[in-house]
Amino acid sequence: MKRIYDTLLAGMLLAAPLFVSCEKDLSINPNPESRMAFVYKNTEDSLVSNSFAYYEDDVVIDTVWLDVMLYGTLEDYDRPIALEQVTTGENDAVPGKHYVAFDDAQLAAYYKLPANQLETKLPIVLLRDASLKEENYTLKITFKPNEYFGQSVKERASRSVLIADQLVRPNNWDGTMEWFFGEYGTEKHFFLIQTFGGNWDDAYIEEEILAYYYTDQMVLMGMARRAGEALSELNAEREANGLGLLKEADGTVVEIPIF
Repeated sequence: MKRIYDTLLAGMLLAAPLFVSCEKDLSINPNPESRMAFVYKNTEDSLVSNSFAYYEDDVVIDTVWLDVMLYGTLEDYDRPIALEQVTTGENDAVPGKHYVAFDDAQLAAYYKLPANQLETKLPIVLLRDASLKEENYTLKITFKPNEYFGQSVKERASRSVLIADQLVRPNNWDGTMEWFFGEYGTEKHFFLIQTFGGNWDDAYIEEEILAYYYTDQMVLMGMARRAGEALSELNAEREANGLGLLKEADGTVVEIPIF
């Protein structure tokens, strides 16, 4: 659920008790120094895409929540977690312009691991700058060692957030999506939104597409058929008006297989 910055602090206070994990799940760590690590399933999940394009123009702040976990020992007091940006040299997000700085007084106090907990969620507050209409920016995040936590676990030391104000390729548009709906393109993405509704982002694909892949693939075949037929109707209308077939920005014709 997306959160607006004005209600973020109250939401975090209410949500904090929910993120509890059992002590038996704690990984054995030969290093007595406690460390924090990001939690995600697969390598591709280390990148989180977030676009303001799905919102009305008056929505200028958004929040991404990142799961983190402890490698080390439980303590009976809250421990502050420090974050910092890793610059890549390629369209790095700018603090105060594309996101709220991690040391912001209203946020930093809530970057903590609650007492006697192994896991929690950290908010990354994003800002809708005009520059996002032209280019996407990446915010790569890592843990900054402090007096409570040392250097993070190498394999889970960072996550990246792609910040955009235009449609972006979902991380899970892979083999299954390509089989039923063809290769990704922003014009195709917009067409599918118009045809079916929904954002056709990571969450939509996970819940509305991939869920059916394991339970009823006939539903997906029906969706693909409907999309292909709708595309044929749109192209017929475009050609009648002298616009030609629907194409991506690079001139590639938008195609959807009809089962």
